Parts: sequence; C-alpha cells; structure tokens
Amino acid sequence: MDYQYQALISTKEVDDMQSKEKTIDETIKELVRKAIELKRSIAFVPEHAQKASESEILGIIIAQHFKWSGRQVAEVAYAGLEEANFHTESHRFNEIWQANNPDQTDLWICEEARD
Repeated sequence: MDYQYQALISTKEVDDMQSKEKTIDETIKELVRKAIELKRSIAFVPEHAQKASESEILGIIIAQHFKWSGRQVAEVAYAGLEEANFHTESHRFNEIWQANNPDQTDLWICEEARD
C-alpha cells in the first residue's frame, strides 16, 4: 500500500476500507459512490431522488466543488474524455470550448500542441 496518501485519507471509515486490502483506486471509487448517495439523499426531494442518474449527481458535486466555475467543470469533462480514450470527442469539445471562450485558450493543451 502506498502510504504517501495516508494523510489525505484519515477517516475511520476509509481506514477500515483500506484495512480490507483494497487498493487506493478501489477506495476512491467507493468514496465517490458514497458521496453520490449522500448528495442524492440531501439534494433531491424523495420522488426525484431515484430518477437522478449517478452522472447527473456527480456533475452537481463537481460544479459545487469548483464553485460553479464553467472553466474548471470543462477541464474535468475534457480530462474525463481523454482518460476514457475518447480523443476525437475531447478534441471536438476543446474546439467548441475555445470557439465560445476565445480568451481562455490556455484551458488545456489540445492534441496539436502535444505533437
């Protein structure tokens, strides 16, 4: 287990998760799932809570985390597309963002800049 992350994750619940020999990625996945369920329980009226998708709820969490900064939310979307190997889509997303936000060309490094 990589102990450099130990200080970042210190709650008893997380320590218990790690003591079950889970990897850090598995622990993070479980924490994200718990965050989604917590947000579902507090952000929606009961009749709409189960209709909300995990993607929608995670989007709300991300937007709130970045204090509704469209730029940072866009960076998360771009990074997610790249990580999932949707390079064509991330490139197109980059083009659309830059066309609509010409003053923010430093948002991320586009594919051409990497070559």
